[in-house]
Amino acid sequence: NIVVGDESKALDATYGVVALLDTLEVSTDKYPPLQQSSRFGNVAFKDWHQQVIASGLNDMLTLIIAHSSLSGTEKENTAIELLEYWKRSFGEPARLDYGTGHEAMFLVWLFVLNKLGILENMEG
Repeated sequence: NIVVGDESKALDATYGVVALLDTLEVSTDKYPPLQQSSRFGNVAFKDWHQQVIASGLNDMLTLIIAHSSLSGTEKENTAIELLEYWKRSFGEPARLDYGTGHEAMFLVWLFVLNKLGILENMEG
C-alpha cells in the first residue's frame, strides 16, 4: 500500500534526479562536437565531462541534503562516494570512452540512492 506522504517524498527525490539529468542534457549545448579527423570519441566530451565533475559534488550534496536524514559528516562522505559513481556513469575522458559499461555505474548510482532511502520503492 502506498502512503501519500511517502509517495510525495519519493516523487520529490525522483524529480530531483530528473532535474539533475535535465541539467546535464542542457549542458551538452555548451560543448558541441568539434570538427576532427577521428570519428571516434569527440574531444569536446572531455570539457563536458570536466563540467560534470566540477558541479558533481554540489549536485550530490543537494540530493542528499534535500532527501536524506544523514548527519553532516555522513552527508559529505556519502556525496563523495556518490560522485565517483556519478562521474563514471558518463564515460572515461582520458580514453574518450563513453557508453561501454558505464551504464552499469549509473545503475549503481541509482542503487545507492535507493539504499540511502533517497529513491524509494513507492509500492512499499
